[in-house]
Amino acid sequence: MSSLPKAFVFGSIFGATAALTALPAKAVPIAWNFGRGTGGDLGAMTTQSSASDDIPVVLTAFGGGDLYRKQAGGDESGMGLTNDPSGDDEIFAGHGFIQIDLATLNEILPTSFALSFMANSATSPDEWQVCVTNTAGSDTCASPITGTDEVVHTINTAGDRYIDFSAVRGNVLLAELSVDPPAAAAPEPASLALLGTALIGLWRWCYRRRGTALSSQ
Repeated sequence: MSSLPKAFVFGSIFGATAALTALPAKAVPIAWNFGRGTGGDLGAMTTQSSASDDIPVVLTAFGGGDLYRKQAGGDESGMGLTNDPSGDDEIFAGHGFIQIDLATLNEILPTSFALSFMANSATSPDEWQVCVTNTAGSDTCASPITGTDEVVHTINTAGDRYIDFSAVRGNVLLAELSVDPPAAAAPEPASLALLGTALIGLWRWCYRRRGTALSSQ
């Protein structure tokens, strides 16, 4: 085999391998568990970083109370407010709400992305509400999501900066927030085909070289 085909073979292997190894790793969900960390009264504002990526979100209390991280175990763990008239330190209907600032996420993710969230301490007749807004200090929006459960729900941010969490009835806790980054690209068929062709070419070159060496003995 001439030097040109040999160079092509090794160049193809190198190029295809580089293309495959340069692909980003599978994306890991970015998640915040608001029942974890320092418990008790956290003041009117606190920053919490995601568990695996250290990406911060800022939580602010509105309505007269402070943020309160409740850690009573089970579904009695999450972020509430200190002005809960029932004394449970949860978000009580008509007594304020928690606003989450997504500014950092908006910088590193596409303009619009889906967020998953979950409430805790939502037992009948408790009901929670989630709003997406661009207005700081406001808990109203055109299409709020409400619920009475403790399961994961998804809401699209539509590029807005804030998410508000409040109670419509009774009192509830903000338990979790998470987002799935865009999926990593899969290897392109052309790259896989190039790598396969190069490996076959390398095998044929080695086979011919071995045959030439044996015949010269």
